[in-house]
Amino acid sequence: MHLDPQLMRTIALAFFILLVFSSRMSKGSVKQTPEGPAFPIKPLFAISRWLLLIVYIGLVASLSIMHVSKVPPVWVLAILVAVIALVVSRMPGTIVLTPTAVVQRFWFFKEKQIPYIEVMAVSVSQAGRATRVMGSNRVTILHTPNHSAAEAFRSELELRTGKKAVL
Repeated sequence: MHLDPQLMRTIALAFFILLVFSSRMSKGSVKQTPEGPAFPIKPLFAISRWLLLIVYIGLVASLSIMHVSKVPPVWVLAILVAVIALVVSRMPGTIVLTPTAVVQRFWFFKEKQIPYIEVMAVSVSQAGRATRVMGSNRVTILHTPNHSAAEAFRSELELRTGKKAVL
């Protein structure tokens, strides 16, 4: 079966547009953990990142096999590893509201933490979808549109810090 490149581009574009709109419309949910409420990234966003990564790996592998027919060149593998590292490192960390602090945990980076008493300001941007928590310890935690339950995060944060979110 031969796939037309124009058809593949159209399908990919339609899938991308569907993904963007559906990820904006989904709210996600708060996960209750022993430490407190957790705000992970939306499942649709995580699935799209992993799917994009798999498609990219498949594309590079198929192109290198078609043109080289043996082992892909080292530079192709280096670019592939760099792209995988970039995609995984850019994943937003899970935010947890512990009894004493706002904590953001990442896969490969050090966690960020702001004790509630050190929260200086809470600002809202991007039409109410992103919330930035700034601490006096020079740490900033960003609840992006890709995180779950933006309204629940803001209300719980206002309750725990006593700071009103500013637009």
